[in-house]
Amino acid sequence: MRLMFRKWFVFGGISAALIAAVVASVYLVNRPAKIPQDFLDARSRGAQIAQEINSFADSASASLDEISKKDSEGDYTQALDLTLIEIKRAREAKDKSIELLGELQKMTAAITDIDSEELQQTAMQAVSTEVSLVGKLIEYNDDLNQLLDNMRLKFVSYSPTDYNKDTETITRRINEKALQINEMSRKYHALMREFDDKSPK
Repeated sequence: MRLMFRKWFVFGGISAALIAAVVASVYLVNRPAKIPQDFLDARSRGAQIAQEINSFADSASASLDEISKKDSEGDYTQALDLTLIEIKRAREAKDKSIELLGELQKMTAAITDIDSEELQQTAMQAVSTEVSLVGKLIEYNDDLNQLLDNMRLKFVSYSPTDYNKDTETITRRINEKALQINEMSRKYHALMREFDDKSPK
């Protein structure tokens, strides 16, 4: 059975947003408005973590395609080997998501030290959106782990087709979450651009 997975733009979206934030952070250091260093440092660290998450996503997307291909070919031994590797990577990706959440919490703590009420409000909206996004990303990762475990069981079963229905159900749930996360990522991106635009030049 060949599965269709929604492209993992979510990770790229997070990565792009936070990388843009790093560039903005360098620019903001020399601006008249007081942007606390803790806020800037957390943005920078968040960008680095996001790049690592993006790397996991690139590899996972290719691996899932290959697992699906081996599944459709009936090569369950190779499909199982690939699935076990991906289960380990998915756990590492979740750990990185939690690490990213920690940096967002640091940004939140530093917002009150921004010396502009308008900038504080915009930053809070942006960070709150990204915190929600990471929470949804962790849920997404949990679903991915469930999918991989279901596939693992399928590949060692005497009746592999019994697992197809659950696999399809979890895949649909994963793709739905990907849509939600991508929308949150676009909102975060827009709010951070607004934050940078409002900051004194």
